[in-house]
Amino acid sequence: MCLIIETKRKSLIWAARDNQKTAEEDIICWKIVCCNAQNQYKSYFQLFPYTRGEKYSTKFTYTILKDYWVHGGYELNVHKGFHSYRKNSVATRVRDGEEGTKVIKCIIPKGAKYYINKDNTEYCSNQIIIK
Repeated sequence: MCLIIETKRKSLIWAARDNQKTAEEDIICWKIVCCNAQNQYKSYFQLFPYTRGEKYSTKFTYTILKDYWVHGGYELNVHKGFHSYRKNSVATRVRDGEEGTKVIKCIIPKGAKYYINKDNTEYCSNQIIIK
């Protein structure tokens, strides 16, 4: 799974730098997780195991592609980040009642690097805390 960002930059490095943000304070976000009877969590798409209260970190990887939907534009694809939703209502709609899943509150901690998708509904961050 990757987060897609529209950009005018052809250079991968400049596109990544131009669009990256730093959390100036903790950011509340929402994540869809698989959940078992013991309330153990795994990410819905990658099945990455999470423990409540633990801070997780990763390093982004990127690809850049010609965006044929936007004339003269490109798509920056952000990989290997922690994906979450900006609003509980969006995460709940995406989850769509899928059995064995739930939407949980998370934090992108102050100082973390993050991106916002082109629809302004999702985050991809290099750090996350499951509440």
